[in-house]
Amino acid sequence: MNQEKLKKLNDLFDREMKAERVKGASLLVEHKGKVEFRNVYGCDREDSIYKIYSMTKPITTIAVMMLYEQGLIDLYDPVDKYLKGYANMKVATTKGLVDAKSKITIRQLLNMTSGLVYPGEASEPERIMEEIRIELHERAVGGGKFSNVDICNELGKAPLLFHPGEGWRYGISADVAAGIVEVVTGVPYGEYLKKEIFEPLDMKDTGFFVEESQIGRLATMYSRIDA
Repeated sequence: MNQEKLKKLNDLFDREMKAERVKGASLLVEHKGKVEFRNVYGCDREDSIYKIYSMTKPITTIAVMMLYEQGLIDLYDPVDKYLKGYANMKVATTKGLVDAKSKITIRQLLNMTSGLVYPGEASEPERIMEEIRIELHERAVGGGKFSNVDICNELGKAPLLFHPGEGWRYGISADVAAGIVEVVTGVPYGEYLKKEIFEPLDMKDTGFFVEESQIGRLATMYSRIDA
């Protein structure tokens, strides 16, 4: 690789930090198994732990496909085969709620054509999903006990934005897929990922929680404030 071009990354990140668009970063470029470039900037360090947010979704997809390879599920299985909260889904239309034309399949969860949405305010399904989120949060704060599977089934109370397979929307589909993994394996989702994916790949710092002894490595989170 062209080392002179790689060094221009330092100039780029220096400019971004001086302009206060970036507070810190840890950068590594690897090519054919060889580390070609590595540097840290600002408040970050080489062993910083970062929140990966929606990059959890491809990990969930891997977990689902592993179960498929083992013959434990079929991608065309209906979701309600594993999560009963999705047995009688409704779709929000301009004429009100109507019965879904078909059941949501695992395949539609993976490609986000399920009709499931995130909580929000832009549509009726998003508003109802937000109500469910708030209710679950209040129950948890009040000492309520429920499992990941319970949460997945509760989220199934929200109507769909469109009939399964008739559109695309970034939403809770992967979360529901994770619930299916937990049902099929009988193992808490985080434990399953650790045993079957993270440990075999030596991803020792990847998980849903950071050990107390490692909190100091957790990268500081910043929010953008538009003037």
